[in-house]
Amino acid sequence: MLTLLLAAAVVAVAAAVLITTVAVQIWAAGRRIVRINRGRGRGIIARSGRYQPARQPDGELEPRVLVIMGDSLAAGLGATGAAAAPSALLGQALADAPGHPVWVVNVSQVGSGARDLGSQYQRAMKVLEPTGATPDLVVVATGANDIMPLPFRLNAAARTLGEAVAVLTRRGAHVVVATCPAIGAVTALPRPARTLLHAAGLRLARLQHEQVQRAGGSVVALHREVSPAVAADPTLLADDGFHPGDRGYALAADKLLTVLTARSDRRAEPSQSSGGDLRPLSAGQPS
Repeated sequence: MLTLLLAAAVVAVAAAVLITTVAVQIWAAGRRIVRINRGRGRGIIARSGRYQPARQPDGELEPRVLVIMGDSLAAGLGATGAAAAPSALLGQALADAPGHPVWVVNVSQVGSGARDLGSQYQRAMKVLEPTGATPDLVVVATGANDIMPLPFRLNAAARTLGEAVAVLTRRGAHVVVATCPAIGAVTALPRPARTLLHAAGLRLARLQHEQVQRAGGSVVALHREVSPAVAADPTLLADDGFHPGDRGYALAADKLLTVLTARSDRRAEPSQSSGGDLRPLSAGQPS
């Protein structure tokens, strides 16, 4: 019995040391990333705008509305200029493909998670409502900030995302979600934090995939579609070693556009049971 108690005590101490070490590493890496990016991104981060096709269509067309929500990946932190950030990459490509103008409303916010999607959508609607426009397409990129707090609340974060997607699809928008990337591909985090967060991120990505598909949205699995290329070529990252650089954003945008262009030529029909309100959402109960 004494041997078992001693073994249990050793395991408990080791777990406590591991959790403390990981928490300190996350804190230190976060401070470094903030320091590198302080003052950057003005005119780039979460930039909205209207994009015209290279070949002007006959007649005047109402722009399709693309709302971009989520975290720093959606905002474009790490891009060196507005043209290399998600708003421009997606907006211009979607305008050129069918020859139809696109209005991008980017309400993403650096540091946000699934719980912030409700307030972001409300900000988007404050922009759109005076014009009578509603979202045709919604891109959501979230996950990395949902695996940073300890203890993990992965199930709650995935459910919150699924609830948001369900509301958006019922309101007639095509929703495409870029799920959590593979944290093991970034260089800013040392081990063991990188190893632990990598495992948590892969689990969250699987949970996100299930929830988004159940809610009627589409998925771009960044951990499969983009992260392997980043792991093989770290120059796809920005100089903070965590966020994409220009080439990383171009790769991610290409994967998103494959799905978006297939959906941009048709408007989803709002559900008659369009109940549900996308209010600011809490993270729910621990998973």
